Amino acid sequence: MHKDYLKIIIFSLQDSFITLLPYFLIRALLTLLYAFNEYFHYFDPNNFIHNVHLLYDLFPLFLCLSISIHLGKSFKFKKNGFILLSLFAFLMLSEYISFDGDNIVLSPNVLMYSFSIPILLTLGITILKEYDYSFNILTSGHKEPLNEAFNFVFPYTAIVLIALSINMDIYQRFVNYISNSFSSFAIEV
Repeated sequence: MHKDYLKIIIFSLQDSFITLLPYFLIRALLTLLYAFNEYFHYFDPNNFIHNVHLLYDLFPLFLCLSISIHLGKSFKFKKNGFILLSLFAFLMLSEYISFDGDNIVLSPNVLMYSFSIPILLTLGITILKEYDYSFNILTSGHKEPLNEAFNFVFPYTAIVLIALSINMDIYQRFVNYISNSFSSFAIEV
């Protein structure tokens, strides 16, 4: 059974990278335009390089999204539930997005997270399914609304708790944000 999982994962990864071919072509064309621009000066170099770097920095997000879509389709998960879970886990665990004052900073050095998080989530969900614990919102089938709501919230809550326990800086900022929110709410009332 587990060899079948490996085959499905490999074919899903292959489909994911095939899906990203237009991204790679656009990235290559922009790199080529940047090289020509150094000699012929068609575009403003500062603005152009900023856009090229932005496209490069979005690659981990596109990779995680593509892998999540194809793994979810191959393992017959409900598409939106698994994609949201994978992206949420990626953003929480990888520190892909950070803030520098008023600016948003994207870290392109998180490719291992964008590659491994959807795979680990897939394996975790399929192993839990084997032990008769089903995530109804992620797998096909419908049950009562309360059960669906619980099964939708449980994986997200687990990811948040794991991320907060791994990265204490995020935990401290989260606690400060919550305490400031409650103190401002108490003052307003």
